[in-house]
Amino acid sequence: MKRRNASIVDRKSKLVHFVLNLINTVSVYDHFCRLDIKGRERLPQGSYILVANHTARWDGPIVQQVIQRQANYMVSPNELRGLQGILIRGIGAFPADPRADIVSFMRVQAAKNEPIVIFPEGDVYRDGYTHPFKKGAARIALMCANEGLNVPIVPMAIEYSKTSPEFVSVRIGDPIDVSERLDAFRTEPSQAMKNLTTQLHREVCHLHAELGSIKDRNAVLEGRPIRSWAHHAAL
Repeated sequence: MKRRNASIVDRKSKLVHFVLNLINTVSVYDHFCRLDIKGRERLPQGSYILVANHTARWDGPIVQQVIQRQANYMVSPNELRGLQGILIRGIGAFPADPRADIVSFMRVQAAKNEPIVIFPEGDVYRDGYTHPFKKGAARIALMCANEGLNVPIVPMAIEYSKTSPEFVSVRIGDPIDVSERLDAFRTEPSQAMKNLTTQLHREVCHLHAELGSIKDRNAVLEGRPIRSWAHHAAL
């Protein structure tokens, strides 16, 4: 018998979100003297999937300041343990679990016009490169589109100033419509997910290069294969 996918329970609390969002705002503007955001007008009014590079633990709070509304954050199941887990579930965290019924979850969140935030590198990297993306964001978007729920993907890059640690720059790219990839997904799903993941990675790398990331800029200009970038960083 085929096992049914587990449901994702939305445990957001308006009270917890209000309190923690207030604390988040105060913390961000207390720690950083300037937050430069360009492209915020590109964020859809409805639901979308936001993907960004992951270079610091501040990335989540920065993203929340950018989107300025209730959202859902895909996190490692390890992050959802104990008191921390209770708190971050209250502001929209849910586990990165491929066995979960993500399409049904997306339908509910889309009806609320809520975005989903994913850091596709899967971990924090501080070496200056945007590391290869995992396929989760592409898989979710294509699965949703295949079920008639077309949720765009928005690429975003975050850069912390090397000369002034209190300065953060954010660039938001144009939303990507995945519906044009549906035929390919239905024919060769694995390849379609891989191709979309590559596109998302390159979009974020381009945005990161615009913010001054020399390593991502050089990687883009040299056209190195995505899989080799992390290896190159170690050379």
